[in-house]
Amino acid sequence: MAPSHSSPGCIGRYRLVRRLGYSGTAEAFEARAEGAAGIVKRVCVERIHPALAADPTFVHHFTAEAQAAMALSHGNLAQVFDFGQAGGVLYLAMELVDGPSLSEVHLALRRLGLALPPAYAAHILVAVCKGLHYIHTLTDAAGRPRGWTHRDVRPQTIRLSYEGQVKLVDFGIAAAAARCDAGDGAVLSERRAYLAPECAAGVAANARTDVFAAGAVLYELLAGTLPPATGRLEPDGSAFGGAWPPLNEIAPWVDPKLAEIVDRAVAPLPAARWPGALDLQQALATWCAEQGAWTTDEELGALLRWLFAARLQEAGRTTEVAGAPPARLLEWKAAFHAASRRHTGRRPRLRRALPLVGVILAAVAAAASLLVWSVRRPVADRTVRVLSQPAGAAVFVDGRDTHATTPALLPG
Repeated sequence: MAPSHSSPGCIGRYRLVRRLGYSGTAEAFEARAEGAAGIVKRVCVERIHPALAADPTFVHHFTAEAQAAMALSHGNLAQVFDFGQAGGVLYLAMELVDGPSLSEVHLALRRLGLALPPAYAAHILVAVCKGLHYIHTLTDAAGRPRGWTHRDVRPQTIRLSYEGQVKLVDFGIAAAAARCDAGDGAVLSERRAYLAPECAAGVAANARTDVFAAGAVLYELLAGTLPPATGRLEPDGSAFGGAWPPLNEIAPWVDPKLAEIVDRAVAPLPAARWPGALDLQQALATWCAEQGAWTTDEELGALLRWLFAARLQEAGRTTEVAGAPPARLLEWKAAFHAASRRHTGRRPRLRRALPLVGVILAAVAAAASLLVWSVRRPVADRTVRVLSQPAGAAVFVDGRDTHATTPALLPG
């Protein structure tokens, strides 16, 4: 552990530069660590919330998981450098990923009435699966499998750099929090949205647990929403409750082969899923090859530098800003709208919130008033599917904000 000294604006030997974000377990900061000969290293320091830092059980698990995380070294995992306690503050220092989370990307696109092209989504999840496969297959000095899992794969723990790198973060903190079921209520609810049904029932996590979470992330990217929680382990441990709706029922514009890959990843029964992250990775890579849908890190980085141009400009990084959206994004936008029109039904009015971004996107905002409410015949669970053109509309029922955005699946 690092030496224990703390002062305002510092945690241990790290000088805090700016706040990056907040989660249910920690507050993240960009920080600088000064080494020998005045060498300065930019890192991310996560300051664990005081309530958790005062919990001996959490501290015990955090220490064990942080030590494990420091042994990890993979291009798709944010490297953990250090952890410790300073002045009663529990912290973890890791690699600083210079860019947004996948959650921020998804939200930024939806605010513009856009969606992440499937090729980009598959590219990101291929990278995530590479990191997960590395974690799942680690062995100890005697060659025995360690049996490690991430336990908290979701858009908030997937970070993307402006160069197009994809990194899973929070391995140590996520594992400790999962062991204690720790964190605030909102984040616990968010975490459980990507949790495999067997884990919600108390079964120990394994590689297929992370496969489910990765599949859930991809489902959300392609459909624009997650379905309500359904699967639960039966008392005899032999079966689960209802499965998620097939992706093509929620998002008929998604290529059927890609939808099948995702549906298998989020199967309620672990035995019906892809056996491991490598299998899901290979299935996605094969789909990309067959569709000619390969995306490079450079293309992904260009999308981020366009999407977050204002953020870069505020930081004085104007030379890094991409002046125009990637061609693939515009191509998918046209294809998505065409596919959406083929699957539309009745068209009631829904409220729409779409920011104006220049003259071109102003025209998109004007066109976004054409929304579609597609109501299927009621099935046993009575759900209503809400679509819009383009996606990303706020959904109100009887004047009440449901906090959902299209496409959405609502209870009937």
